[in-house]
Amino acid sequence: MNVTVTGGAGFVGVHLVKSLLTHGHRVQVIDDFSGSHPSRLPEAPGLRVDHVDVREAIDLQRALDGHAPAVIVHLAARHFIPYCEAHPLETLDVNVKGTATLLRAASGFRDLRFILASSLAVYPPRHELLLEDLSLGPIDIYGYSKWQAELVAQHGQPRADLDLTIVRMGNVYGPGETNPHVIPHILEQLKRGDAIDLGNLESRRDYIYVEDVVDALLALATRQADGPQVFNLSTGEDASVSDLLEVMGKLLKRSIRPRPAPHLLRPVDRPILRADSSRLRAAIGWRPKHTLQEGLRKVMVAEGLLSS
Repeated sequence: MNVTVTGGAGFVGVHLVKSLLTHGHRVQVIDDFSGSHPSRLPEAPGLRVDHVDVREAIDLQRALDGHAPAVIVHLAARHFIPYCEAHPLETLDVNVKGTATLLRAASGFRDLRFILASSLAVYPPRHELLLEDLSLGPIDIYGYSKWQAELVAQHGQPRADLDLTIVRMGNVYGPGETNPHVIPHILEQLKRGDAIDLGNLESRRDYIYVEDVVDALLALATRQADGPQVFNLSTGEDASVSDLLEVMGKLLKRSIRPRPAPHLLRPVDRPILRADSSRLRAAIGWRPKHTLQEGLRKVMVAEGLLSS
């Protein structure tokens, strides 16, 4: 099967591309390499790489026509929230216009499955488990851009028969992150000592290991067509930054000391974000395989902080 992965050289993209190739699919990566590099991708006979910005309609159309995908997994986005807050127009341009341009370029392919990577950030702040049918209400520019991308895919795309799947992901972590989210930020400082500069220690997130995300995306890409659907992709569990430090400290068998860093505090930071994935489990039989401790252990081994 021909599969196109936009943002395929990014964090989740690289893991997904490797898994698709392992399962015998022919994979096209479309990436502008603004936050990554082609060297992150494996050398494989079934891999095609196109250096294209998803906002550039002519180049994008030419690239897609050269691969004729049966499935597109749209991961390309600006998603590091501090960067998004500092560059709101660019965030909207890439995340919303890029999605619209990609959908338009893909409109000529029959029987196309389009998987849009969205985020739990589209939901309003609430302490209860988030369900897919909840009315949306993001509180930051990144969440707003993903909400708008969903609307474009659901109502603004030119084909009524598109097999659309929207996947709202939790906080994905694992080896090879390309942005300094909280876990890679902590790990990088742990290489220098036990004192870690951090902002809000009590914000709680639904952390999900990248291999579990890839397993779900692969299953969604290869399942029988079942019409447009929206799924949460998350563990249903939440952990604070303090919890992350505690787990890492136990794995390292040493005490980690957080140091207040006011410049790392976000102007908008919801207290908790976690979601129910029962709908996804019912659709594809998926469950996360990694606990937080198991996932963090794998990342710390990959980063050289623990031995395998």
